Amino acid sequence: MKLIDGKKISKEILDGLKQKLESSHIRPKLAIVLVSDDEASKTYTYLKAKRAEEIGVVVENYDFKLHSVDLKSQVINKINELNNDDSIDGILLQLPLHESLRDSTDEIVDTIDPEKDVDGLTTINQKKLEEGIRTFVPATVEAVIECIKYTCPKELLGEGDQLSYLGTFLQGKRIVIVNDSKLIGKPLFSLLSRYNESIQVLNKYSQDIESIISQADILITATGQTQIFDVSNVKQSCTIIDITSVKKGDTVLGDVTISKELEEKVEWITPVPGGVGPITIACLLRNLVNKAVYLNSTK
Repeated sequence: MKLIDGKKISKEILDGLKQKLESSHIRPKLAIVLVSDDEASKTYTYLKAKRAEEIGVVVENYDFKLHSVDLKSQVINKINELNNDDSIDGILLQLPLHESLRDSTDEIVDTIDPEKDVDGLTTINQKKLEEGIRTFVPATVEAVIECIKYTCPKELLGEGDQLSYLGTFLQGKRIVIVNDSKLIGKPLFSLLSRYNESIQVLNKYSQDIESIISQADILITATGQTQIFDVSNVKQSCTIIDITSVKKGDTVLGDVTISKELEEKVEWITPVPGGVGPITIACLLRNLVNKAVYLNSTK
């Protein structure tokens, strides 16, 4: 078993972004909106802000009091204010929202100006992705692509236009995505289907889940349930990209139960923690920096 080193991948991306900002002499500004009392969300927000500041991004944090009667209106009004603030290059709405706003998540996300939606979650940007139009790709989806790239034979990297080698690498491979959300599964399918036609997207209502997973050459799972798959579920020499990262007690767990038998069976796997999470933050910041640098170059 070989580890997909998320910390290494993240560092390489962040180092490149820092150099790009230093050479262009600009400091993009990212607004981070937190509407949650979830400790994991607070920690993740803190890490995003910290990594952003380390590479030269200015961060503005907006943390809402959760018991306001008009909380939804307050959040929407703040996002609209940020949309109209020309000094703000990107807006990040940390998900999931507080339970009182869960049913309004799509509405609130779609309040974000698509041009500032650096997490690629608005309906407009997701539709563009489906249609193959250049847009912000959701950071978690980009992180999965980075994980797949990490497992590519080095002789394939850099052939032709960006990511064209994925078609060669993924040819004949069966990809299974255990997540059908608009945040991960659907945009990931839209992107990967450009390079591979053998992709299945599963959810909790899917039939024969274990049988389908057992045939996957690349298993991408993000159920948030933890410890639901083990060595008996996966194919020999498969690659596992485990997006789930949930803290239980003093341990952070993914969807896959790690064992000596599993380690001997799979070829590549993302560690939890230290896998997809750090790369996701780096990809979010890459969306922000690339946008800011491009706009600065056109002035």
